[in-house]
Amino acid sequence: MSACGEQHPGLSRLLRDKAPSTVLIMAGTNDLGVAEPAQIFANLKQLHEICHRAGADTVALSVPQSKATTVGPQWVAERRRGVNALLSQYAEQTANVTYLALDTEVPWSASSPDYEPDGLHMT
Repeated sequence: MSACGEQHPGLSRLLRDKAPSTVLIMAGTNDLGVAEPAQIFANLKQLHEICHRAGADTVALSVPQSKATTVGPQWVAERRRGVNALLSQYAEQTANVTYLALDTEVPWSASSPDYEPDGLHMT
């Protein structure tokens, strides 16, 4: 069950039912407030490994910028940068992972049409 009260199939089931060749993974934003970069990365790495065991390559999308990481407490921005550095290193060392620096490709700003008014979620 999701945080919104919706039920969705899990990653393993989706991989089994759909058998994608490539999976894009963007996650970790909500964890910035409660976990250190190493723990967030470890969780993300598990998602990538589930996909790899199912035969899919993965794209590690960076944890994007947000209002919280841009104008919020510095430690939130530092955690985001730390997670992204670990994701980038992982992709460099892992043949079936590509890193995409979404945080630099789609930066947050208060007037950006790419972000919801909450300053956190992308449109």
